[in-house]
Amino acid sequence: MDLGSNWSSFTSSAKRMEGSATSEEDDGRLLALWTLVSLLTACGDVSAAEAGRRDYVAELTEFGGVGDGVTSNTKAFLYAVANLSRRASGGCGGGAMLVVPAGRWLTDSCSNVIIEDNFIISGDDCVAIKSGWDEYGIRVGIPSEQITVRRLTCISPTSAVIAIGSEMSGGVRQIFAENITAINSESALRIKTAVGRGGFVRDVFVQGMTLHTMKYVLWFAVSYGNHPDDGWDPAALPEIENKYW
Repeated sequence: MDLGSNWSSFTSSAKRMEGSATSEEDDGRLLALWTLVSLLTACGDVSAAEAGRRDYVAELTEFGGVGDGVTSNTKAFLYAVANLSRRASGGCGGGAMLVVPAGRWLTDSCSNVIIEDNFIISGDDCVAIKSGWDEYGIRVGIPSEQITVRRLTCISPTSAVIAIGSEMSGGVRQIFAENITAINSESALRIKTAVGRGGFVRDVFVQGMTLHTMKYVLWFAVSYGNHPDDGWDPAALPEIENKYW
C-alpha cells in the first residue's frame, strides 16, 4: 500500500526524534518502549548463558529489576540499556544482550522512542506498547506516542512481533514500523483492547515486513483481558483509527 503523504510526514517526524535531546523527565517517559530498545528477552527457564548470542550478557535483575507485577522497573530498564550500550559501543563482538527473566515487568507510557537493530526472542510480544489500564489509565491520560521500530528481528511463537495494548487506556498514537523480520511468530501486528479500556489507537504505519512461518499478519482482539477491579466503566469504549499497512 502506498502510504503517500502520511508516511512521508511521519518518517520526517521520526527523523527529528533522533536529534532531540532528552531531559531527566524525558528519560522517565521512555519507559515501556525504550525499555525494550536493546532487549533480547528469554522465556521459561532459558538462562543468559544458554541464550549466549552476544559476548556480553546481563540480566535485568542485576540493575535492580523486580518482576513481581508491583514494582515499577523504569529506572532498572533505563540503567540496563545505558550500561549495555556503553559496553556494546566498546567493541563487544556485535553488541550486548539484556535477558529479562520470567515475571511481570511493569513500565509506564513512553514518547519519542526509537527501537532499532534488535534481535529479540520472547515468550510474549517482542515489542509491547501500552499506556495504562482502564479507569486508572483514563484518569492519568498519558499516551504512548511517536514510537519508531525498525530493523527488528523477532521470534515469538505464541505472541506478536508488535503488540498494542491491551492496557492502552491513556491512548497510543503515531507508531511507525519498517524493515521488520518475523520468524516462527504468531502474529505480525496485534491490537488488543476491550470494553472498559477507553483510550484510542491512532495513526499506525507499517511497511516492509518479512514474515516466516506465521499464523496471522494483522490481528484485532477487542475483548481481550481482565480488569484491575470493579471500578471500570462499561461505557468506556476504545477508538481505533488510521492504520496504514
